[in-house]
Amino acid sequence: MKKIIVFLMILGVLSACGNASSQDAEQPNTDVKDETITTQKDTEANKEEAETGMENNEVNNENTEMENNEINNEKTEVESDEVNYEEMAIWEEVIPTNNYSLRVVEDNNHKRIVLFEDENGHVSYKSIYIKDKDRLKVIDTDTDDGLLYNDKI
Repeated sequence: MKKIIVFLMILGVLSACGNASSQDAEQPNTDVKDETITTQKDTEANKEEAETGMENNEVNNENTEMENNEINNEKTEVESDEVNYEEMAIWEEVIPTNNYSLRVVEDNNHKRIVLFEDENGHVSYKSIYIKDKDRLKVIDTDTDDGLLYNDKI
């Protein structure tokens, strides 16, 4: 009889521990699910932050590029007085170049675009030189039919 009572007590204790163990085992699984949901929310938030950060970086990069272009344009203006372009002789024939400052907008292997600005920054003439074809166009921007020159150099 003592053996049966001891057996039932041990069985009761073990069954009580077994229930606690199964509850403990279930709770971490719930925590893992919660952590998974939290991690997914965090991941989505991080993506949004990253996208916002990328947009901010793009805006900052655009601003930096604009500043660099402005600096390059200023440098080009200074250099344009010193540089002797192929089309300068024609400019002097068509445009009163002494009254204008030059601003090179684009100068690459294929074309060069130069704007002639007065002291107020108003663009009065535009020169487009296509290097591949040796063609120069000089345009008076103040008139509707402003094509002053369009020929090969």
